[in-house]
Amino acid sequence: MIASGLCGDCVAHQIVDTTELRDCNVCVKGLPLAENVTVIDRTAVSAPVMLVVGDLRGWRRAGRRLPLLSGFHFAGYGDVTAAALERIRPDVILSALFGSDFDALELARRLAELGFAGRYRALAMALPDPAVIRAEVRAVAPGLDFDLFLIDGTALALGR
Repeated sequence: MIASGLCGDCVAHQIVDTTELRDCNVCVKGLPLAENVTVIDRTAVSAPVMLVVGDLRGWRRAGRRLPLLSGFHFAGYGDVTAAALERIRPDVILSALFGSDFDALELARRLAELGFAGRYRALAMALPDPAVIRAEVRAVAPGLDFDLFLIDGTALALGR
């Protein structure tokens, strides 16, 4: 079983194997869990497991709350480790093409170094030549299944 939630003191520790929990209100670091902790039985989850990588601290500073969606996990760039990938076992990793503290090329390189060979998708606004970006990423991480999701500006306007 996996518990997905935030510790009271940090945004980095979001995914906790419930076998590691000392009690239902404390994470393995001994910090209090946020009030909304979702326990996910991976055998019952049929949707793909998504790991969304971004600037979690920035999102929180901006007053945004991370959604608690079954199968979705959130992490900062520095939280993408071999242990995290093993624990989450994402079917798809998703990030922005350019972030405040990393870009897709850096994340692809890290994923390749960690031995991840699954699907990684980067979100971007319209690009003059998406094939150039795809080629750059595939050059540094040839074993990664990388592609771009191009977002139309009207889709962003609808989400406001």
